[in-house]
Amino acid sequence: MNRKPLVLVDGEYTQMPVGDLIDPACLPEPEAPPAVDFSLVELENDTAFTRPILTPVYVKSNGKFADADTDTNQKADVVGLTVESIASAASGDVKTSGPIEATTAQWDAQTGGSGGLVAGSDYYLRATGGLSATPAGPHVVKLGKAVSSTKLLLRVEPPVFIG
Repeated sequence: MNRKPLVLVDGEYTQMPVGDLIDPACLPEPEAPPAVDFSLVELENDTAFTRPILTPVYVKSNGKFADADTDTNQKADVVGLTVESIASAASGDVKTSGPIEATTAQWDAQTGGSGGLVAGSDYYLRATGGLSATPAGPHVVKLGKAVSSTKLLLRVEPPVFIG
């Protein structure tokens, strides 16, 4: 069944005359859906300290996060990196995958280096937490690859026990 569209002519709605066309330029722009980053998860800080941006974290059995390190398989099961400073008992976003960008100073605070990340280098969970370009054990966790001095492509791999 074909129906003629209604149009507004001189302030009144009427059926569009046969042969008339709707000018696409007159149509409203469709609204873009809100941008959603599915690689972010909101978690609560279960440590006694404010955790700075880029802290590698794992999820505890209570559903809250704590600092990841290489001591045990549980602590080495990194869920992602904090994307903001998160106070004790507060909630904040943790990036689980994809690009994550920060200043060279913020990367330096987590790597112990200077000048930010080294593009092309793989980064791993440091034994005491943080990131390092050198794998450390007893549980090695690859976190991702630097694409510039300020950006890491986060691709967390499962911990590998090396003893």
